Amino acid sequence: MTGEQFVRDMVAMPKNDLASLRRERAMGYMDGLLDGTVGVRWCPNGQPVAHELSYEAAEQMKRLPPHQLTGSAAELALSMVSKIYPCPTPGSKP
Repeated sequence: MTGEQFVRDMVAMPKNDLASLRRERAMGYMDGLLDGTVGVRWCPNGQPVAHELSYEAAEQMKRLPPHQLTGSAAELALSMVSKIYPCPTPGSKP
């Protein structure tokens, strides 16, 4: 999924079943991405993880130049999430 597709699917108003399905797909994509990378690319370190994280990722991606949205939504989202929930650097205390 590209960043452009992720943003389109997350911010579309659910006027019909297709828009709702696309939003659910994008949210599932984000859930799988987060589940597969927790502790490696991002670390909540005991902090609660906001359930609005998919929407926040889409809002931040919308601010990027269009050419950046042609890349992987995964890399764009992980870049944002890792800033909110950074993993400790080796040798640092959690």
